[in-house]
Amino acid sequence: ARPAGLPPPDLNVVSLCQTRDGSLLIGTYSLGPYRLRAGQARIEPVSKTFQDSAIRAILEDREGGLWFGSHAAGLEHLKNGDLRRYDSAHGLSNNCITAIAQDGAGDIWAGTQEGLYRIKDGEVTAYFKQDGLGANLVNALLVDQSGVLWVGTMGGGLARHKDGRFARVTSAQGLARDEVTQILED
Repeated sequence: ARPAGLPPPDLNVVSLCQTRDGSLLIGTYSLGPYRLRAGQARIEPVSKTFQDSAIRAILEDREGGLWFGSHAAGLEHLKNGDLRRYDSAHGLSNNCITAIAQDGAGDIWAGTQEGLYRIKDGEVTAYFKQDGLGANLVNALLVDQSGVLWVGTMGGGLARHKDGRFARVTSAQGLARDEVTQILED
């Protein structure tokens, strides 16, 4: 028998998120989310109630809620033991979540393979290429220190969402390529 607290041997990590209490949340390719608590040398499952076990993105929001973006079941919000799902039945056109961020106003943003979605007070709003994104496939999200949302797309460069509008930066403005897979603030 495998000793308690050791990770499963097939734990393929695809996303990480450090929480305010110092724990490390680990999204896996096929085993769901795990938690490594600060100061402990054991790993434990976060919950067994997730619809999809492939966790591609994780966010801890300002209120301490945890957001998990899955490969095929949309976005799941875990707070105080309650799990709420946002998927195609709730306004997403695609259930493959690629990135999650919280902006300066507290809204949650989820990037997917077919658009960008804002969740504000439980309501979902969709944004697509025709709304100012460079492309519908969103790879990365970042909210900078001033609360501005940056969106990295596949084939459409970088988009900045500020004051309700998108502005694009592409190879025409100096990007090496229009495929943005990560965004970091210096």
